[in-house]
Amino acid sequence: MPQTISYDAGEFGVTILISRMRKNFLGVKTSEEAVATSDWVGREDAGLALAVGALQAYEDRHPGNVHVDESDLTASHAAVASLNEPCAKALGLPPPAPFVLQVSTTGNIAHDNFQIVARWFDGGAPVQTKRIGAFLQSVSGDFLIPQPTYAILSAIEQFS
Repeated sequence: MPQTISYDAGEFGVTILISRMRKNFLGVKTSEEAVATSDWVGREDAGLALAVGALQAYEDRHPGNVHVDESDLTASHAAVASLNEPCAKALGLPPPAPFVLQVSTTGNIAHDNFQIVARWFDGGAPVQTKRIGAFLQSVSGDFLIPQPTYAILSAIEQFS
């Protein structure tokens, strides 16, 4: 039965859910049901198995960043940013941001007016974006901010 992977990026992390459509005896779709996380990994989807394994390995190294419930998986933005592109794709996450990150400063570092500014560019033109943790929203779509770019942006955010 075809499955749909969805994610919800919030301020504190990302929740990933796999669901499938239920059909009645005539084959008519009747409702959508969550797939138990214990059933996520099977022989037919090695990519999903690798992705879940990568998140579990991240949790082993950084406890408290990945939580698996009965029907969903919640991971911190740092955990999601650590995924390689095939693993992120297997979890239904967006592709990496295609833009160039430019980091600049204003003011004197010895004064209160010092700022570190991060801006995104596409072909030399500035791009309007909104960042939600490891995700970047733009008029071009939603994108994932991978490591080490995510760590750089997090450090800038903490500095400001």
